[in-house]
Amino acid sequence: YRLGVGDAIQVVLTGQVEQAYAVDVRRDGTVLLPNIGGVPVAGLTLEAARGLVRSRAGRAYSGVSEGKTSVDLTVTKLRSNQVRVIGEVERPGAYQVSGLSTVFHAIARAGGPSARGSFRNIEVRRGGQLIKRVDLYDYLIKGDATSDIRTEHGDLLFVPPAMRNVTVQGAMRREGIFELKEKEGFRELMLFAGGLLPTAATNRIH
Repeated sequence: YRLGVGDAIQVVLTGQVEQAYAVDVRRDGTVLLPNIGGVPVAGLTLEAARGLVRSRAGRAYSGVSEGKTSVDLTVTKLRSNQVRVIGEVERPGAYQVSGLSTVFHAIARAGGPSARGSFRNIEVRRGGQLIKRVDLYDYLIKGDATSDIRTEHGDLLFVPPAMRNVTVQGAMRREGIFELKEKEGFRELMLFAGGLLPTAATNRIH
């Protein structure tokens, strides 16, 4: 998680100095801490921000550099981001999501892909640039969420029409309609459908 404008954090000094400061990340990306001054934290991970605040606090409190005062930083309130979900989804529009929300969460807020929408080729655009293509099958069928990414304020998620839909019926573990990418075929279709049941007549597949 990277800090940004709208996040609220708490900085706690313990030991030789006992202080606690609850501050918001300001529009210029800094937090203003008494006796320490402005510290630019926007865009930093929590660990990086903690290290920077500790370094700046060492200039104001000698006990920090001497190891007699410890500095900790925690997030007390997450900012909300606005993302737009458009294309073949049930409820296209702009959504306010948590700073921790991912592409999966945002697509779910929009009701998921429609009957015509693609589950396999969701585009994530940031600042006018395509930064990621997300395949929901990785998570829905394989339980793998590694392709999912966190959304940021202003992101545009576009769900295009499905590529190739194939209906699977009969003695399969998972009947349904599945979407195949350009180079995928029968082998991938069987994987998505969970494989054949023991009672399936493998010589009579149509």
